[in-house]
Amino acid sequence: MALDIPDTVLSGAVGSIIGAVAGALIPLWISIRREKRTFTLALIAQFDSHPMYAIRSGAWAIIRKYPHVSFDADKIHAAPECNNLWALVGFYKVLGILVKENRADKHLVLEAFGQTFIWWYYASFEHDLLPVGSRWSDLIEPIKYLHDWLHNRVEKPRFDGWIQEARAARQKHLCKSEPSEAKCSSASDETHGQTATKSP
Repeated sequence: MALDIPDTVLSGAVGSIIGAVAGALIPLWISIRREKRTFTLALIAQFDSHPMYAIRSGAWAIIRKYPHVSFDADKIHAAPECNNLWALVGFYKVLGILVKENRADKHLVLEAFGQTFIWWYYASFEHDLLPVGSRWSDLIEPIKYLHDWLHNRVEKPRFDGWIQEARAARQKHLCKSEPSEAKCSSASDETHGQTATKSP
């Protein structure tokens, strides 16, 4: 014999279950969000530390020394600054994985790392890392993902300004090492004469 349960009782039971589930999930969601923020702030502190600044400076030194050489070349691996380059690439690889896996505070990632990452991407990675191809897919894919994620989230004028600054910096140093390169035609107009001379 089927029980004839009033609709009001069923509605109350369902409401109680939903309330209980929501009551359990909301604190969990808040805790996860707080952990993401704390973790991302720690990454920012690491990136802005003196040792990491030295790493970025060393990486830029090797890129300036070999501006037309891909990262898989023997002369790159033999250079004293090589470890700095791999530390920088590794940092951005991890950052790309964290964003893809939703393990970082994405707003903080954009504001703290966005412009600097895009600078490195267009000043170097686009020319020196990406052409290596599938042999280094474990490095390249997270970095490409981070680029595409930023491209989809940042307003176009802001993103384009980041690109121009990076390309102007690369062009400035290409012209120093290869004055005859066709790429050395005036690019300063794109950035209104403002070019970067140090790594960010």
